[in-house]
Amino acid sequence: PRFGKNQVETRMIGQGGSYSLKWDQWGHTVRDFANPSRYMSQPWKTLRSLGIYNSPGRDWGWDYITVASMRIANEDVGYSRDNLDDFVVEGGFTFLPSFL
Repeated sequence: PRFGKNQVETRMIGQGGSYSLKWDQWGHTVRDFANPSRYMSQPWKTLRSLGIYNSPGRDWGWDYITVASMRIANEDVGYSRDNLDDFVVEGGFTFLPSFL
């Protein structure tokens, strides 16, 4: 996300922050929620939530895969180092098609 024309957002979601989005809302911004019929329709909603596709000219929000990876790597609430080891050994996000 960007705050200004040349200011790139570099902050991470803080531990204890809100993770209360539905799975298909990850990756979207407040601007997308203002026009959901255009920017949050299928299949684009799912692809954006997984960090695979973004509409041209739109900013990225926090996608599910990025946030889940950060939470596992940082042993955030609900995760431990064992989860990271298991995650890597089991092949990561196994629900994604193999061509990705």
